[in-house]
Amino acid sequence: MFPTSAYRTGRLPLGEKPVIIGFNYPTIGGSHMNVLFDYSSQMNARKLTAMEPYFPYPGQDGRRTGAMMDRTVDFYIKDSRNIILFWPTVTFSG
Repeated sequence: MFPTSAYRTGRLPLGEKPVIIGFNYPTIGGSHMNVLFDYSSQMNARKLTAMEPYFPYPGQDGRRTGAMMDRTVDFYIKDSRNIILFWPTVTFSG
């Protein structure tokens, strides 16, 4: 777990590979996860791209398609005292 107070003005400790983040969803409430991409390539270090599986909300007939969304670090730390980050550790060769 990472205390969000350390990231109110700085970068999250993410690298170039996709990372899963666990956080409290700010508008719906409750625990949620996203996959974060393109963090290091953004001009502003507080912006990133996320794969959001909870889209569209509330969803048609209970089905969601997911979407790629541009977000900021603040979206993830606003309502979360702590976040959880998961990094890939396995490499595959083809």
